Amino acid sequence: MDEEVYSILDEARSALGHYCMTECNAYCCKKEAITLTKKEAELFKGSDQVVEKEDFQILIANPCPKLKDNKCTIYSKRPNACREFPIFKKDNEIFLANLCPGIMNKKIYLQTRKLVELGYKFKTDFILVKIDN
Repeated sequence: MDEEVYSILDEARSALGHYCMTECNAYCCKKEAITLTKKEAELFKGSDQVVEKEDFQILIANPCPKLKDNKCTIYSKRPNACREFPIFKKDNEIFLANLCPGIMNKKIYLQTRKLVELGYKFKTDFILVKIDN
């Protein structure tokens, strides 16, 4: 069943692709903060938008330094958080990024419906971390 769920999640993300670049104008790449692994943080070396913590880094996308003309210039190597946005699976819950214009405009309604039929519950609350520079 996990394989089916991950297939639906990928389908949902793909369904948003064109919308993100044309109508949404890459909102998440301009307004969000993401957690990076040390390896992923190397992609942003030299950027003052990366805040280092003990065992991880956070990229403050204001906008993302790798965004050009609403397109990701490191798309094939983008961080995992970017790959999975705006729909994530953890245990038996699906998390939706409630500020994502694609989510608000029901662009992945068919995929979320399939997940509901499989018994998944949705969460739209995220834990926000205050970052002190």
